Amino acid sequence: MKRIAIFDLDYTLLDTVRFKIDLNGVFFPFSVFTSDYQTLFKDYGINYNFQKHLLYLKEAGRIKTEKDEKIIKEKFADFFKTINKYIFPQVEEVIVYFKNKGVKIVLATFGDLDFHKLKIENLRIKDYFDEIFYTDDGMNGKIEFLKNIKEDNDEIFIINDKAKESLDMLGIIGNKGRLFLMRGPYSENVAHNKKMYDKIGDIIKDV
Repeated sequence: MKRIAIFDLDYTLLDTVRFKIDLNGVFFPFSVFTSDYQTLFKDYGINYNFQKHLLYLKEAGRIKTEKDEKIIKEKFADFFKTINKYIFPQVEEVIVYFKNKGVKIVLATFGDLDFHKLKIENLRIKDYFDEIFYTDDGMNGKIEFLKNIKEDNDEIFIINDKAKESLDMLGIIGNKGRLFLMRGPYSENVAHNKKMYDKIGDIIKDV
């Protein structure tokens, strides 16, 4: 029996709420990250992109010199070297649990490629994963990925915090899928009756 576990990154393995709050320090005093993220990207349904953000800050006159731009770039790169402190407790325990059960482990990220690759490159847990899947092609990228997963596996575990995205994934995978929905900002972004987990370690007893 071939089994696979698909882990989401943000808000599932990573405390992204705290991560984004602390990103404010990278842009101070030129910008407030959480505010710009919301008004420039989130409100328009656009994935965050550092280069686009930087361009906006220059066009808006908030970054006035090459020195200021260099400072932000260096602080941004340095910040991602600290990303491991944002990994939720018990994440490694859960990943190792699945691996010991012979389950293939995949980290799937749907969003801006540069931003997510920078996160994952600095993660100490990245080597646990048998595969890391990136796409910024919206639902089309997800559908292609999931169809291949469905054909090659008998049981598919989805560990994700986003209710709508997770239910869409189950719609493609069908009865092969089992969802472990982590509670977070997007865990109730659509009506559902799925069980939600406050701590990732709690999913082990239901596997």
